Amino acid sequence: MKIFSAVLILSFCLSGCGSLIQSPQSHRKITPEEFSKKFTPDELKADIAFMVKTFEDVHPNLYAYISRESFQKQREDIEQDITTPLTRIEFYRKIAPLANKIDGHTSISPPTEEYISYAEKNGLRFPFDLAIVESKILVTENYSDDTTIIAGSELTSVNGVSTPIWLDSLAQYWAGERNSFRRAAVVEYAKLMMWLVFGWGKTFEIEFVTQQGERKIARVQGVTTESIKKKIETQKKTGTSNYAYSFKAIDSLRLGLLDFQSMDGKLYERFKEFLKTTFAQIRKDSVRHLVIDLRRNGGGSSQLGNALLNYITDKPFRQASRVEMKASDQVRDYLYNFLPFYLRWLRIFGLHNVEPSISPLFNVPKDSIGLYIPKEEKPSDNPLRFDGEVYVLIGTGTYSSAQMFACTVKDYSFATLIGEETGGLATAYGDIYSFDLLNTRLPASVSFKRIVRPRGIDDGRGVLPDIEVKQTAEDTEKGIDTVLNYTIELIRKKNSTTTQK
Repeated sequence: MKIFSAVLILSFCLSGCGSLIQSPQSHRKITPEEFSKKFTPDELKADIAFMVKTFEDVHPNLYAYISRESFQKQREDIEQDITTPLTRIEFYRKIAPLANKIDGHTSISPPTEEYISYAEKNGLRFPFDLAIVESKILVTENYSDDTTIIAGSELTSVNGVSTPIWLDSLAQYWAGERNSFRRAAVVEYAKLMMWLVFGWGKTFEIEFVTQQGERKIARVQGVTTESIKKKIETQKKTGTSNYAYSFKAIDSLRLGLLDFQSMDGKLYERFKEFLKTTFAQIRKDSVRHLVIDLRRNGGGSSQLGNALLNYITDKPFRQASRVEMKASDQVRDYLYNFLPFYLRWLRIFGLHNVEPSISPLFNVPKDSIGLYIPKEEKPSDNPLRFDGEVYVLIGTGTYSSAQMFACTVKDYSFATLIGEETGGLATAYGDIYSFDLLNTRLPASVSFKRIVRPRGIDDGRGVLPDIEVKQTAEDTEKGIDTVLNYTIELIRKKNSTTTQK
C-alpha cells in the first residue's frame, strides 16, 4: 500500500502549480486541419458555460478577487458579442481575459498548437527580445536587419500603438496575481502574444528612443525561427542551454551561482542528480557563498524546491502553514487518473487515506473545504549540505512554486533575499485541475487550493526582499545585471572584510 501511495503522491506533486502555457493530462492535440475550423455561437457559449461550471465546482473561493456580479456581467457581454462562428484563436481572444480574472492559476491557455505550427513553418514574428526596466520596455536582443535598434533602446510604440497601451492589452491575456508579473510575462513572450492577440508578425513600425535620447522610427520585417538560432547556439557554447537550471563558479570569490529558471516537475529526478553533482563540486571547490537566482522562475513542482532546501538547511521547515482545498468530483478523479489505469481500482480501498496531504479531498463532503496542516519536517541527512552563506535573487518573474521556495527561505531566515517583490503572492490560490473545453478543446485550468505561507499570514503582498535592488536602464544599456552585480559586490566586500580580520 505504501508503494502505491508513493506513486500516487509523486504523480500528484509533480503536476505542480503549472504555468499559463500548458496542456491538461487529457488534452487532445489539435491537428493542422482543425486550425481553421469555425465553431458555432451555440458551441462557443456551451464552452463558456462548461468553463464557468467547472470553475465553480472546483475553486475554493471563485469570487475572492472579483465579485460574482462583475464576473457575470462580463460573461454576458462576451456571449452577446458572439454572433458568428469563430476559430479557436478568435474565441481565445474573447474568453481568456474573463478566465484570467479569477486568480493567478485559473486561466484559459493560449492555443499553442497553431502558434508552434506557424513558427515551425518559418512564419514571421516580432524581431526583438524585451525586458521591463524602470517601467520602460527596453530592447535586449535585436534579430532584425536594422542595426540602429541596439540593446538598451526604449520601445515606445509598435504599429502605431503606444507601449503602455499594447502592454496592458496583452497583460489581460495572462493569468497572474500581480500586474507586475503579468506585464513581465507578456514582455517575455511578446512574439507569441503579439501574434496571437493582435495578429502581428510580418511587418512592424517601431518607435524607439536611443541611449542618447534621440527618438526614431523604423520599419522592420518580422523574423523566422532560423533568424533566432544564432542566440541559441551562443547559449549552448556558454553552458546555458538547459533552460531549467545551470551552475557556474567564480573561483576568485569562492562563489557559486545556481541559475534556477524552472521547477518543471518532469525534471525532478534529473534535478536531484544535478544537485548531487553540483553540491559535490561546491564542496570540492570550497565555495563559501551560494547565489540562487529565481528571478525568471515561474514555478512548477514544489518538490524541486524541497530538494534544493535539503542542500541548504538542516532545520525543520514547511512551505505552507495550512492548505485549504475544495472537494470536488473533478479533482478526485483527476488525482487518481495520474496512476496507471491498471492501478486506479485501488481507489475502492481508500488509497488516498495513506497520505494526509490528499485525504482531506476525499474525507469531507463534496463542495466543502478540507483542511491540511503540514508538519514541519527535518531535512534528511545530507553529507553535501552547504554550510556557507546563501543569497536568493527574486523579482517580478518569481512565481508559484518558486515564490513558495522564496517565501520559505524568507520566513525561516535560511538566506538573504535580494531583488524585488515576487510576482506571486505569498499566500495564494494554486495547484490546478486541468481540463479541455468541450468543443474548441482550448486547455483550461482552475485552482483547487488556497496555500497559506509558512508564517500563517496573508497581507496581500508578494515575498519582499531583505535588500531591494532593481535593474537600472543604465546597466541594461551596458549589458550589466544590476541585481547580480550588487550581490557579487556585496560578497566581494564581505570577503575583503574577512581577509582584513
